[in-house]
Amino acid sequence: MPLKIFVLILMLLVAGFGLKAQIPKASELPEDVGDIVFDPKTDKADFFFCHKDYIIQYYNYGTKYKGGGKAIRDFINSKFQYKPAYAPATGFITVRFVINCKGETDRFRVLQLNKDYQKTLFDTGLTNQMLKLCKALNQWLPGKDDKGNFYDSYYYLNFKLVNGRIKAITP
Repeated sequence: MPLKIFVLILMLLVAGFGLKAQIPKASELPEDVGDIVFDPKTDKADFFFCHKDYIIQYYNYGTKYKGGGKAIRDFINSKFQYKPAYAPATGFITVRFVINCKGETDRFRVLQLNKDYQKTLFDTGLTNQMLKLCKALNQWLPGKDDKGNFYDSYYYLNFKLVNGRIKAITP
């Protein structure tokens, strides 16, 4: 019996050291997770950044939309055109983008997840429409610090879909 326990402990130790070796060092990790890298196929080459190497998250300095979330929801819901081809879409579409220090947008990226939070592809007409609606939002108020300095920031809009219809828009 003691030999079996010894072997079990030895196996656990070896397995534990193997797992530890797979964890990267902090210095090996990227400095910023989720940066949106320029894509010449979809992004404006002349999009202006105040601080290209320092793009913050929207909540750091209060980047927001004029009229708040209600204005975003009202705009999207008034322009969204449901089509029967969208009916199978139940899940989430997240559109990430950059708002520069002037309130202009670019670097749009789309992520699609099913109701089980697994990557999926919805009808291209639906995802293209959601992207087009996000690009049409043009009253962004860039983030600024206490001294009045404006900043570029990342933002996202998450759309909860049920049977191809928008049920919620966050944040």
